[in-house]
Amino acid sequence: MPNECLEGYCYMLKILVQKYGISENIYSDKHTIFKSPVDENLTRFGRMCEEFGINMIFEETAEAKGKVEKKNDTIQERLINDIKRYQIKTYTELNKFFNEKYSDYLNHKFSYPPKENEPAFEPIDSNFDFSNILCIKEKRKILDGCVFSYSNNYYQLFDENGVIIKIFKGTDITVMEDIFDHTIRAEYRKKVYSTRKIAGHRQDTVKRQQKIQNQKELDEYLNLQNRNS
Repeated sequence: MPNECLEGYCYMLKILVQKYGISENIYSDKHTIFKSPVDENLTRFGRMCEEFGINMIFEETAEAKGKVEKKNDTIQERLINDIKRYQIKTYTELNKFFNEKYSDYLNHKFSYPPKENEPAFEPIDSNFDFSNILCIKEKRKILDGCVFSYSNNYYQLFDENGVIIKIFKGTDITVMEDIFDHTIRAEYRKKVYSTRKIAGHRQDTVKRQQKIQNQKELDEYLNLQNRNS
């Protein structure tokens, strides 16, 4: 990916699970993609790992990550030089090269024999559905007309026959945005439905920004009151 981002780590996680199975643990630094800097709430990536059943372990020292990257010179030296040497020009070429060949080379060169022979990966079925886990999930309420609002647009749920799902106003649903193709689906009563964006219906941007500002001001005021009480 052009930069360190959630989508890139989701690709990495999907490749890992497809190749080896679901790992018991993932060891990482405290990047905000992995660990919230504000509280102990799960990040989006943390929620995905939890749904897979993967335990996240965070490094506690600044030197921990360097033991891998700097000692092996994989990021700053080795990989960069090999990209130039093999004249790799695009991210697509690099991903193919790295995942099909280079990662095996690195594992062969730097991995250690395990202390236990029992694999720490849980195999998955070949038809495993990643879409219900590798997605952004947010709560929404049904509005008038059986619609919900997401990313400044309005959507309706419909079944496999294209029939609109009738849901009472105020009902909670979970919106699911696919991390890769950004398809919007929604979960209602433990069942996942496709959605359809309502053509011509888009929230007024000025009013939406004013609403966000009002909520922000209220949060700041209440936080100040709590600190002073």
